[in-house]
Amino acid sequence: MNRLHVIWQRDLSRGRYRDGGSDPGGAPPVYPREYEWICDLLRGFSLVHHPDGHFSTAIPGSVVVLEGQNYDVRSVRRYLRRFSRSGCRTEGVGLIHITDEFGKAPVEVYADASFVYRNYWRAEIDRWDHCHYLPLGSNCPRDLFSPVPLAERPYRWSFAGQRKVSRTAMIEALEARADGKLIATSSFNSGLSKEAYAQLLSNTQVVLCPRGWASVETYRFYEALDAGAVPLVEDDGGLDLLREHRSRDALRRMLASGPRAWVDFARRIPRGSYWGHAYGASFPCPRIFRWENVHRVIDTLDIARLQEKTSRWWRRYVRDLRIHIQDSVRASLGIEPSPDSDSSSVPREGIARRPSSPAPSG
Repeated sequence: MNRLHVIWQRDLSRGRYRDGGSDPGGAPPVYPREYEWICDLLRGFSLVHHPDGHFSTAIPGSVVVLEGQNYDVRSVRRYLRRFSRSGCRTEGVGLIHITDEFGKAPVEVYADASFVYRNYWRAEIDRWDHCHYLPLGSNCPRDLFSPVPLAERPYRWSFAGQRKVSRTAMIEALEARADGKLIATSSFNSGLSKEAYAQLLSNTQVVLCPRGWASVETYRFYEALDAGAVPLVEDDGGLDLLREHRSRDALRRMLASGPRAWVDFARRIPRGSYWGHAYGASFPCPRIFRWENVHRVIDTLDIARLQEKTSRWWRRYVRDLRIHIQDSVRASLGIEPSPDSDSSSVPREGIARRPSSPAPSG
C-alpha cells in the first residue's frame, strides 16, 4: 500500500509539542493545533507521522510540515533538496507551512518544494503557481460541537477570548448589550474549557471574530463555521469599508476619532480585503472594519439566510480543498489515496493525544 509520510518539522523553541512519554513531569503529550485539521484534509491517504525538528528525517513520498518563521533558509533548502531524486520538482516533496501569522517567514524555501500549502494569505501565494492558501482550521476539536437549530440558540452573538488592545472597542460596545454572551479573559488560554467553548458557539447565532495578534484570520472563524454559526469577521480594507460608514452614526464616530483614525481609514481602502485575497469574491461571511459599529452591523444581519449560505459555502470549500490537495500529492509524489481507508478517522500515532483543556480562546 502506498503511504504518505508526514514529517513535522517542529519549532521546538516554542514548546507547542512534547513527544509521548518524554515529559518527566508526567503531563500528557500534546499535538499542535493544526494536527487534526491537516490530518482531516489528508484523509484517504495512509498516513505515517514523523515528529522531527532538526531537519534530519527525509523519506521519499513525504509532506513536510514546516512551522513558524524563525528558520535558517539555507538549512531548510538543503533539507528539501534531499527529497529530490533527479532534481525534478515533480519528484520532490510537498510542503505545508503553518503559524506564519506575522508574515515574516522567508519564503525562498518554497522554490524547493513540489507544492506548497500555507496558512495566512501572503501576496507570494498568488505569484507562484505551485503555492496555495490553506485555512487555519479549528483549534477546538470538531467533534465537540453539537450545533443547535438556529431558532433555538439563546445567544444572538457571543465572544469568548483574550482582552487585547485591538478588541477594546468591541468589548466596551458589547458590555451593556443583553442579547449575547461576552467572556473577556486576561490572558491566552485562561478562559473556558474546550467543551464549554464548543457548547457556547453551538448555542450562538453570530460569533464575533476580531483579529488575533497580527492577522484578521483566527481559529475562532473556523470554529464558528464548525458550530453552524455565522462568523462576523474583522477585515483589513477594501471598498466595503466605505459602505460600513454610510450611516450617519458610523460616519460621526469615525470623524470624532481624530486624524489618526482618518489616516488609517485612507490607508485601508486601497489595501484590499484580506478575506477577498484569501477566498476570492465568493467569500460569503459578513465583515466589519471598526468595532465601534458592531451594534448596527449585528442588528442589520439576515442571520438565517447567512447561516445557510455560509454553511453551504464552507462544506463545498473543504470538499474542494481536500480534492485539490489529493491531486497535488498524486501529481507530484505519485501517491494514490487508499480506497479502503477509513476517511472518518484521524490517526494520531507518533504525534500525541488530545488535551482535555485549556481553553481555545485567544
